[in-house]
Amino acid sequence: MNSQDQMQILVNRYRDKDRGLDSELQNLLNKEIQQQLSVDERILLDSFRQVFEWDNRYVVQCDYHIPVGRISASCVLNNLQEFLALEENDFTDLIDYDDLIVDDADFWGGEVFVEEKEIEVRHLRLK
Repeated sequence: MNSQDQMQILVNRYRDKDRGLDSELQNLLNKEIQQQLSVDERILLDSFRQVFEWDNRYVVQCDYHIPVGRISASCVLNNLQEFLALEENDFTDLIDYDDLIVDDADFWGGEVFVEEKEIEVRHLRLK
């Protein structure tokens, strides 16, 4: 299948309101930052980029470790470079407590442990 055919298929899927497009693109973007794209996936991602625009959110799932335990939290970053600087399964000082989304805001004095990071696709639209 050539590039033009692939782009037309993406446009048709979008017009048919295919709900899988967002997650497919999100998966490709996450694989790209992990440098795990196959040749076919790279071509598909390039087709997405030629046909669509979208907004990204950089979401970090983490634990906030305090002396008596830990609290599950998350954080949304606005900058791809900050997102890429974080290592999964490691402590970081790049995220402040004030940036975390936690259920109980009465705990301070801990460390942030990055569990997982992912790019979320929002507002997918045709160019």
